[in-house]
Amino acid sequence: YTGTLLPAMERLSEDGQWRVREGLVDHLPSVARLLGPERWADGLLPMVRSWLDDPVSAVREAAVRAIVTVAGEFGPAFCQAQLPGLLAELSQR
Repeated sequence: YTGTLLPAMERLSEDGQWRVREGLVDHLPSVARLLGPERWADGLLPMVRSWLDDPVSAVREAAVRAIVTVAGEFGPAFCQAQLPGLLAELSQR
C-alpha cells in the first residue's frame, strides 16, 4: 500500500482545490487504520502537518476531526507518543 498510496496522497494533499484536500483528510482515519500506527510518523504525519496549516479553515477543521478519530482508535500509547510533539509544533505557529 505504501508504495502507491502514500505518493498519491502526497500529490492530492497539495491539490489547488481545497475540497480535494478536505476530501482526502476525511479519509485519513481509514488510511491510518490500513497502515497502522507504526506508519503514522513517517508516512502520514507530514501530510497531517500540512493540513493543520492549510489556508482553508474547512481543511484544518477536517484534519482536527480526523486526528481525534485516529487517536481514539490507536489508543493512549499512540497519543502519548505522537500528539505532544504535534501540539508543540502548532503552538509555535
